[in-house]
Amino acid sequence: MSLIRSTPIQLLFCIVFAAFFGETLPPSLVKGAYTLSMLFIDTVLFILPLIIFSYLFNALVAVDEKGPILVFSMIIAICISNALALCFAYFVGSSIIPHLAIHVTLPESIQAVTPYFRFPIKHGIRADYVALVAFACAYLCVKTKHKFAATKLFIDAANRMQIWVSIFLKKAFLPLLPVYVLGFMLKMDAEDTLVFLYTQYLPVFALNVGISLVYVLILYRLVSIGYKPMGSLITNMMPAGITGFSTMSGAVTMPVTLDCTEKNVNHPTLARMVIPTTSNMHPTHLVNLLLTNRCYIQNK
Repeated sequence: MSLIRSTPIQLLFCIVFAAFFGETLPPSLVKGAYTLSMLFIDTVLFILPLIIFSYLFNALVAVDEKGPILVFSMIIAICISNALALCFAYFVGSSIIPHLAIHVTLPESIQAVTPYFRFPIKHGIRADYVALVAFACAYLCVKTKHKFAATKLFIDAANRMQIWVSIFLKKAFLPLLPVYVLGFMLKMDAEDTLVFLYTQYLPVFALNVGISLVYVLILYRLVSIGYKPMGSLITNMMPAGITGFSTMSGAVTMPVTLDCTEKNVNHPTLARMVIPTTSNMHPTHLVNLLLTNRCYIQNK
């Protein structure tokens, strides 16, 4: 019973169900499922700035005077990681993809699936802007928390915000995540995107997934040395990996990534600082981008 309730199992079930049985469902049901998906993503993206700000601000306040050092170290790590990913992707793309004879025939017309309706709300502020505001507010609060009573009130309010955000993520976001994935996958199946992927784009797609997996496994191997067994690190991160693969969205996957990362690290505070900041800076994004751009596709 606990296995059925597992988020990765539910996500895999949604992907398999859409791939094998999506064509048998009536269009109205597919459209309704996609409507639920869009309502879900609209809600998440609307409150995402609150999630990023609350976790990042409280984490920086918790580390106190070490905040600027950690932020500077994180920026350096991001630059190095992205540079390595670019070099790795360029090498693979130059040596393998030119030998893949891929000819893609794009469909003349696509019956797009649209939702019945969407929430009349705008998505929140960009994640990088929110992170910058959180950095600035945390720095000011650390410097003035012993001087002004209002600063302590602001810190307490941010702590309460994080508590409510955590409740939302555990009670609403994670349980409803399979609903989003199912609706999105049914939309892709109805628009023949999955068929196009399997029949014509499969070599590049398989290479993307394989190279990204190899790159991630190398990083996990390096991190696991003298720390924790590599198997346990990967097992803890499986929900985030499956969620990221099925949603193709770092922003939507961020709460799951944060929850999984906290299980792998000894200091959850650092995870709450790093994950919200870097949720849209995955090195594997660069790997996929370089591989795809190196692909020689002939449109007929």
